[in-house]
Amino acid sequence: MREKIKKKIFAVSDIHGCATHLKSALAEAGFEKDSDKHLLVVLGDLFDRGIENREVLSFLSGIRNKVLIRGNHEDILYASITSGRVTDHQTINGTDITICEFFPRYHGGGMLDIFESSGRKTAEMLIRHIQNMQDYFESENYIFVHGFLPEDADYSDFRYANRKKWAAARWIRWYKKYKHISIPDGKTLVVGHSSAYYGSLFDTSREQYDTSIFRGENLIAIDGSAISTGRINVLVVEDLITVPKTFDIQLDSEEYRRIEKDRTHVYLTLDKDTLADLIPGDKIKFSDTGSAKSLTFVINRLHMYESFAFAEDDYSPEELGFFDVSPGYLTKDMLNRYSEVEILEHGVISIEFKA
Repeated sequence: MREKIKKKIFAVSDIHGCATHLKSALAEAGFEKDSDKHLLVVLGDLFDRGIENREVLSFLSGIRNKVLIRGNHEDILYASITSGRVTDHQTINGTDITICEFFPRYHGGGMLDIFESSGRKTAEMLIRHIQNMQDYFESENYIFVHGFLPEDADYSDFRYANRKKWAAARWIRWYKKYKHISIPDGKTLVVGHSSAYYGSLFDTSREQYDTSIFRGENLIAIDGSAISTGRINVLVVEDLITVPKTFDIQLDSEEYRRIEKDRTHVYLTLDKDTLADLIPGDKIKFSDTGSAKSLTFVINRLHMYESFAFAEDDYSPEELGFFDVSPGYLTKDMLNRYSEVEILEHGVISIEFKA
């Protein structure tokens, strides 16, 4: 049984570059950034559309007691930075505003030369920031996500859904699923992405465009439509959260060097019982079997796959620390460590840790 402690959780969502409104809302709610009894949970969409994107990032970076959940606008920004392109999709979603703010030399057009000398550090910082965000956060009685849970027959395995399922879930509008699904474990799902004013579809006592927090049955919607209303809702609840643990993993020297040289922030292994208790926020200590060296990281995402072939489909070779490879490279490499019978019996777990 994992140890748990009670904390006051302050949840906000869909900031969209409105730093002034965010600061005001948190101050009014009584959030203390240096209090071990408080925890800020941000349900994604920090950027785009608003004009204080740099200030949002600066403000949140100064908060120690926080959890950042990845939203669909983080995905859009990430795609733009890593591809070096600003498409119509980014412009429609207001990502071009964020790009202009972080990269002053960009003045519109499709190409984004973010890796020229003055923009490289900014690009690397934003990429690292987005990669380090979580898919969800869970307390004793609540599950916090951006859009919704990844779609599944019974939503029971959301904690280990693969990256593609989580990316799709960030676009799901809660009001289209509300009343049609059962939240796992009898918990309450806290969502952003779509405005809380859709609560009037289910509560006839609400005004049509009321953007205050909607408290439904096993679901709470908190997006206050900040860009149009200036409102950022702060949901405050007291609940138990699981105390992080540290897990030890022994690596051969070659795999240890791959992590040590910052070539990957993903560790793939079989879903063994010793790792079944992992949750985002835990620490993982990698030790080199060929030396006394070790590295410790914080886990931010976990995914499960039936085989290494499915994992290979979800990651680029570079993300896993491989270069100049051909299809099937991952299965071939892993068969040096595990037998086909072991892989079939246990399945594969990917552990993403913060850079």
